Parts: sequence; structure tokens; C-alpha cells
Amino acid sequence: MHVLSFYLPGGIRLSKWKLLYTPTEHGYSHLTFFDRLGGAGETILVIKDIKGSVFGAFVTEQWKNTSYFYGDGYSFVFSFRRGDDLELYPATGCNDLY
Repeated sequence: MHVLSFYLPGGIRLSKWKLLYTPTEHGYSHLTFFDRLGGAGETILVIKDIKGSVFGAFVTEQWKNTSYFYGDGYSFVFSFRRGDDLELYPATGCNDLY
């Protein structure tokens, strides 16, 4: 999180972070995920898969259970290749599909 914080907007970087959802505590339902994150503004999603790969996204809008795209150009996805080696994938600006 320390490495990732350098790429976040200043207000987010300096604010107190709070864990809103974890499957081990809240269950694996996507409806629970949306319920737990309801009302949260900017969020960071971090996933660790069964092979140990860590990846995720910085999301600037509230999570919604929808089939439509939403978000803005400040959102990005990321992955960690080896340890703290962060690979960042920002919005391209080619379209508004976030």
C-alpha cells in the first residue's frame, strides 16, 4: 500500500484508510460487496489470487451493481510484478469506458 499510495491523489494519500470488505470476514457474495461499499466514494480494490499475484484498481466513484460503464479518467488498474514492483495502467483517454 505504501508503494501504491504515491500514485493516489493527495487527499486520499493523506486520509485514514478503512477496510470496507474482505471475503474472509464478510463472505463471497457480490451483493454483500456492493452493500458494504455503498456510500463509499473513492476506493482501492486489492486482490491476491491463489498463485500469489496481487492486482487491483483505484476507483473514483461509488460502486454500483450495473452492466454499464462508469468512472472517470482518474481511475486506474495496477498489478505488482515482483514484490514492490508496481505496474500502473492509467486511463488512455481514447474513450469514456472505465
